[in-house]
Amino acid sequence: MATQLRASLCPHCLKRIPAERVREGDNIYLVKTCPEHGEFTTLIWRGTPSLEGWGRAKAAVHTTVPHAGEGRGCPFDCGICSEHRQQSCTVLIEVTGRCNLRCPFCFADSGDDSGPDPSPADLAWRFLNALRKSGPHNIVQISGGEPTVRDDLPEIISLGRTIGFPFIQLNTNGVRLAAEPGYAVKLKEAGLFSVFLQFDGTQDRIYRTIRGRALLEEKMRAIQQCSSAGLGIVLVPTIVKGVNDGDIGAILRLALELAPAVRGVHFQPAAYFGRHLTPPPAEERLTLPDLMRAIQQQTDGLIRADHFIPPGCEHPLCSFHGNFLRQEDGSLKPLSRQAVDCSRGDQQENWGTGKAVSYVVNQWAAPKPASCCPARDSLDAFLENHRSNTFAISAMAFQDVWSLDLERVQECCIHVAAPDGRMIPFCLYNLTSSDGTPLYRDTCDMSPEMSFSCPPPSPRIGMDGCCSPLLEGDCCAPESAAADETCACAPVDVGHRSGCPVCGKKILDISPPKTLSCRYCGKTALVEHCCEEGHFVCDQCRIQAVGELITASCLTSSHRDTLAILHDIRSNPHFPTHGPHHHPMVPGILLAAYRNNGGDISDERIMAGIARGAQIPGAFCSFFGVDGAAIGVGIAFSVLLGATPFEGTKRNLVQKIVIRVASKIAEHAAARCCQREVWIALNEAEEISRELLPVPLPARYPLRCDQFGTTDHCSGMACPLRRTMPV
Repeated sequence: MATQLRASLCPHCLKRIPAERVREGDNIYLVKTCPEHGEFTTLIWRGTPSLEGWGRAKAAVHTTVPHAGEGRGCPFDCGICSEHRQQSCTVLIEVTGRCNLRCPFCFADSGDDSGPDPSPADLAWRFLNALRKSGPHNIVQISGGEPTVRDDLPEIISLGRTIGFPFIQLNTNGVRLAAEPGYAVKLKEAGLFSVFLQFDGTQDRIYRTIRGRALLEEKMRAIQQCSSAGLGIVLVPTIVKGVNDGDIGAILRLALELAPAVRGVHFQPAAYFGRHLTPPPAEERLTLPDLMRAIQQQTDGLIRADHFIPPGCEHPLCSFHGNFLRQEDGSLKPLSRQAVDCSRGDQQENWGTGKAVSYVVNQWAAPKPASCCPARDSLDAFLENHRSNTFAISAMAFQDVWSLDLERVQECCIHVAAPDGRMIPFCLYNLTSSDGTPLYRDTCDMSPEMSFSCPPPSPRIGMDGCCSPLLEGDCCAPESAAADETCACAPVDVGHRSGCPVCGKKILDISPPKTLSCRYCGKTALVEHCCEEGHFVCDQCRIQAVGELITASCLTSSHRDTLAILHDIRSNPHFPTHGPHHHPMVPGILLAAYRNNGGDISDERIMAGIARGAQIPGAFCSFFGVDGAAIGVGIAFSVLLGATPFEGTKRNLVQKIVIRVASKIAEHAAARCCQREVWIALNEAEEISRELLPVPLPARYPLRCDQFGTTDHCSGMACPLRRTMPV
């Protein structure tokens, strides 16, 4: 008996406990003991190939900036934390908890009583947050619940593409795809590139057991609809021992018959969390070697166990895959040794997961139509034929509380974008105790106002770095924080609405100016203001902290009134009352209102306006002599009118707009109040829009000041906004 020490969780109390892998003959068990609840034994590997010979060496790829603080240690600090050794390869975004089925096996325990769906603004924020934390090269899988119960799913897919994710998959049971002709076409046109279709077998008795009713006919219709729409399809069977583990070969033969529309099969041995909590006896666990042998036996050797290779991204115990070329005679040529290996080559390329993503994109997308050009290069034709006839077989063994091994968790590359902004490994996010208590699911509040880390800045928000090179005067300066070469910032705490974002203390003048370091990113700047405690936060860190919220609100708001959009954004309890984040907000609001009133403008142009506004430094109203809100109006009209440095008329017109709005703001001899000045700017923008634009930008919403007398330097009843409110 050989053992290997490691760590796990108690299935009953979810406390971290020691565990060990114990070998008995050809089998490997995870054995762990809780001082309170006793010993637990789970089979994790059965027979050949040997686990020792299965894995392959690969370098750890830590995140450039861990996204969560350190407190209780793994697995309680997920977000992800500094102990994690792999980047994101696939990011799941759950768009609903509702479902049109009631499956006995469901990791999310979904149903029709799961509460309200996340709003479009919430989802836009999750996309933006995932883009910033994981990068655009990753696969995004839209999940649930059942995503197709949302009528706005095409808009959600389009939003994800617009924000910067080119590869979006849909995880679905296929019921709506089967029932609604043309629906698959809508999803394809919105930007979907492949479908992960729940497909548990070739007999309705299987669906009655696993899904609660007969579904085979609907599954076949869903495949036909996706094929007609040009969507790549991956069949995803949940394999339950004694239910459909004898149908594995039939699933593969059917999938090969439906190729090339069906690009592959991705098996998932049942894990015991969510709705189905009771694990089988240890010996009845279905392990990866069991699955490989079943594939060989049930396909009569067409596909052999030695055709499969371990993963190059996640832990060796988590998955296997094989890539094959379909031959004209129906045989399969294994290509697996040429398949993806994330552990080789340049680890910096695409954060170490680029090869895995390329493999998925090339294999699971629909084949391209044949060229109509007779002169098409023969090599291109050969490569396209090769691509169209490849077929993938893979498996993923998700962990439950009985089989959890923290070493595996720390190498996970499939992460859920949680509602509160953290990136949590899939198995931990769905993990439940023996009585159904979740470790993370349903405990991550939907709060876009949580703390954010500064880099890497989102290219869609248009920040070139953490700190502006211009003179910084907008507030707050530090205990010195050393900036390293990677600009690895501490999380930005946006918990103080007024004053210093670090401590909430008053902002003071510094004379003469001092060179101070940003409290979060460590970059130095010459500043003329800081708080009583000496804290300084640079403009770009302050903007980044709420930048996703601004962009998400402007891309998804349906309000036609600019002040209504302003109210929604500033109602966020962590949106600071003053600061440079108001500068990108103004053009974003105006451009969003233009779209909502019928104007023709793309999301990209709205984001371009926001990006320009993000470059306006703080304290511009005093240090540079013109208010940032006025410049924000100029930015919006520059975008709408198409002004450039090389065309005099429109350039002159935009300059006059800025002067006009700035003059209106300057009529009030008062200390800065970002709310007041944005309100004035939006009101003046309405008048200008009626003169210059095909649609007006109304500013009639009855905005109420909720900070009267509570912020530094409030002008009280002299404020024009205050005077519009009833006494």
